[in-house]
Amino acid sequence: MKRLLLLPALVSAAMSHAQVDTLMLPFSQLTIRDGLSQGMVTSMEQDRFGFMWFATKDGLNRYDGHHFQVYRHDVDDPTSVIENYITVVHEGPHGDLWVGTASRGLDVFQRSTERFRHIELEFGERGGYVMNIAHDPHGNIWAATTSGLFRIRRVDDGYRFDVERFFDDQSRVAVDTHGRVWGYLKGSFPFRIHTAPDGQVTRIDTMDMAFAGERWSSDLNTNVNGHFAVDPNNGRVFGVFPFFIAEYDTASLDARILYRVDYPNGARLETDQLHVDDQHRIWFGATVLWRFDTERERMTLVRSGDPNLKEVLRSANCTFRDRNGLLWISTTGYGVLTYDPRIERFDPVLDGSVYWMQRTNADRLICIRAGTFIRVFDPRTRTYVLDVTDSDPHIVDQFPSYVRETRAAVENEDGSFWLCKDVLVHSDADGQVLRSVQLRTEQGEIVERVKSPFPLLADGRDLWFACDTHLYRFDRDTEQFERWRYPVPPVNMPYNFTQAIQLDSDGVVWVGTMLGLFRLDRRTESWEHYHHIPEDSTSLSFDIIFSLLPDPTAPERYLWIGTNGGGLDRFDKQARSFTHYTVREGLPNDVVYGILNDASGDLWMSTNKGLSRFTPSTGTFKNFTSADGLQSDEFNRNAFCKLSDGTFFFGGVNGHNHFKPEELQDDTSDAVVRIISVKLLNRALDVRDEQAPLDLPPHMLNDLKISHRDNMITFEFANMEYSSRGQHEFQYQLIGFDPEPILAGRNNTAVYTNLDPGT
Repeated sequence: MKRLLLLPALVSAAMSHAQVDTLMLPFSQLTIRDGLSQGMVTSMEQDRFGFMWFATKDGLNRYDGHHFQVYRHDVDDPTSVIENYITVVHEGPHGDLWVGTASRGLDVFQRSTERFRHIELEFGERGGYVMNIAHDPHGNIWAATTSGLFRIRRVDDGYRFDVERFFDDQSRVAVDTHGRVWGYLKGSFPFRIHTAPDGQVTRIDTMDMAFAGERWSSDLNTNVNGHFAVDPNNGRVFGVFPFFIAEYDTASLDARILYRVDYPNGARLETDQLHVDDQHRIWFGATVLWRFDTERERMTLVRSGDPNLKEVLRSANCTFRDRNGLLWISTTGYGVLTYDPRIERFDPVLDGSVYWMQRTNADRLICIRAGTFIRVFDPRTRTYVLDVTDSDPHIVDQFPSYVRETRAAVENEDGSFWLCKDVLVHSDADGQVLRSVQLRTEQGEIVERVKSPFPLLADGRDLWFACDTHLYRFDRDTEQFERWRYPVPPVNMPYNFTQAIQLDSDGVVWVGTMLGLFRLDRRTESWEHYHHIPEDSTSLSFDIIFSLLPDPTAPERYLWIGTNGGGLDRFDKQARSFTHYTVREGLPNDVVYGILNDASGDLWMSTNKGLSRFTPSTGTFKNFTSADGLQSDEFNRNAFCKLSDGTFFFGGVNGHNHFKPEELQDDTSDAVVRIISVKLLNRALDVRDEQAPLDLPPHMLNDLKISHRDNMITFEFANMEYSSRGQHEFQYQLIGFDPEPILAGRNNTAVYTNLDPGT
C-alpha cells in the first residue's frame, strides 16, 4: 500500500548571494569529424565494459577511443532502435542499456545480441519524450518522461517487464545513496519515493516550494525543470532549480538555499544531466558550463583557454564523469568536450611568459616576466602580493630604457631585493626606493660598474653573479666583492655567457656557461674547463649549459647538468667523466632548462616538450605535457625553483605551474583493453549476422572458432581510458603462435595470416 505524505520544506535564513568565479580550463573535443553521428548530444554513459555511449538526434553512438559505432533505426529490422532521436542512455543493473527517445518512448538494448526491444509505455497528450533514466538498488528502472514517471521492473530472467506510472506530468529523477528516488514534477513540487527490497513502492513524500519565495512560481515558463544531484561521497542531496540551488535535509526534508541567481533576469540553471565530483562540486551545463562547490557554496563559470571553444561551451547541456575521472561535457550542436581534472595537480597560472623564478623568505615566489621590475606571487592565495612594472614612473625616471629590463632578482633577509638589470640594483621591499650598486674594494675604492650581471645566486650574506669576463662574489652587508677572471674569451650570444652557478661545500664553485662547465677552486684560484670533445663519448654532451644540480644522494660525487641540445648529463667529479641521457633514453626533449630534485631522489626537468621526471635508480623517465595540465609544452630557462615545503615551480611561455611531486600519484590500475573488432579476410564480423562465427560481440568473447579456410584474421583492440586518446601503447600475443608478446606501439591492430589449423 502506498502512502502519500506531504512535508512542507522549511527554509534557512542563511542564503548566499550570486558570487561567481571564473576558471579557464583546457578541453579536448570530439565532433562529427571524428565519427560522432550528430553534434547535439543529450545524454552520456559508460558501460561496465568501459565503452562510452552518447545519445544524439541521429542515433545511439558507442565510442571506444578510436571509432564510433552508430545504432540507428532500420525500417526493415524490428530489432533496431525504435527511432533515431535518442534522448537518454543509461546502463541498468543487469548490464543492459536503457535507451530513451524523443517521441517513441523506451527501448532496452540487449548486450549479448546487440538487439533492441521496445518497452510499451502509455503516454498521454504530452507525448513520449524521455527526460532521464535511473535505477535503484532493488532493480527498478525509473523512466522520467514528459507524460509522467514510469517504474519498469523485470518479472523474469527474460525480457518481460511490469510497468507502473506515477504522476502524469514531466519529471526528472535521481537515486540517493539509500536507494530513494528524488524527483521534481514540472511546475509543481519535489518528491521522494521509498521502495522495499522486493521493489514495491512503500511511500511517497512530497515537498512544497514555499521556501524559494519569488524564485519559484507555478508558471511553467519559469519553472520547467528541476534536477536533483546526489553526492555519492557523503549522501548529500541537492536540488538544482532554474534560479537557485538548495540542499535538502534527508531526514526532515527541510531545504536551505545555497546559491541564487538574479530572478528572473539571470542565467537559468537548467540542465539535462549533471555530475558531482570527489571534491563535492556539481558540474552542469546550462547554456554555459558551471561548477558549484557545495562545501564553499560558491559558483564558478568555467571557460576554455582555447578561443575556438568559446562558443562551444555556451551550448553545454550535460556532464558525466567516467571511471578514470575524465569529465565529459556534451553540447547542443558541437559534439562532446573532455576535461581531465588530474591536470589541476599541476596548478597552472596562465599570465604570460616567465623567465626568472626565486623563492622568498616567506615561501613566496619572485616571478619575473617581460615588463616586470619586481613581482612576488603567493601560492596560498594565488595572487601577486607585489607587482611593480618597468613602466612605473619612478622606474622610468631612474633607468633609461636600455637598462630597464629585470633579468633576475633575489630577496634579502630584511625583505629588500637585489636585481640584475643592465646594472646591479638594490630596491626596498616595496620596489620604490632604488639605487644602482657600484663595486668597491676593501679600501672603499670604486672599481667599476658591473655591466649585465647574471644570474644571481644567494648564499648567506654572499651574492654570486657573473658578467662576460668575470665571476663575482659580492658581500651584501659590506658591498665589497671578490672576482675571478674566466680562463677563456667569453661568448655572449645568444645568451649571457654564464647561465648557472652552483657551490660545493668544499669551497669549489661550478659554473655552467656558453662554453661548457667550469670548476673554480677558490683556495688555489685555479680553473678547470670541461667541454664537448666529438671523439670522446665521456665528455660533456653539449657546451651550452642551462642548469646545474648536485646529486641528491651523492652530492660530493655527482653533478647533474641540463644542456641546450645535449639532454641531461651526469658528471662524475672523481672520474671526470660524463654520462648522457637524451631522447633515446626517454627524455622528451634534449633541451633541459631547469632541474629540481624531490624528496625521493627523483629529478624533475623542464624542457621544450613538457616536464620530465627521471628516476636515477632505474634510469626511467615519466613525461608530462600540456595535456596533463602544464602551462605549455615549452618552458623557459632560469624559471624554476623549490619552496621549503617541497612545492615545485616551473615557468614557461604561457605562465607557470606549481605542485608537490609526492601528490602526483601514478595510475597503477590495470589497463582495461577490449577487442572491438574481429575481421576475417578483411570483413568485420557482426554478432547480428547469423552466418558469422560469433555467439557474442567481440568485446564479450572468450573464444572464437574459425574455419581453416579463413587464413587471414585481424583483431582490433582499444584501451578504455580516454584521457590520452591515440597515445596508448599496446602489446599482444596469440598463445600457441607468438612465442613472445609483440610490442605494437600505438598500433591497435593485430593481423595473422596462414595460421596452422588448431592454433
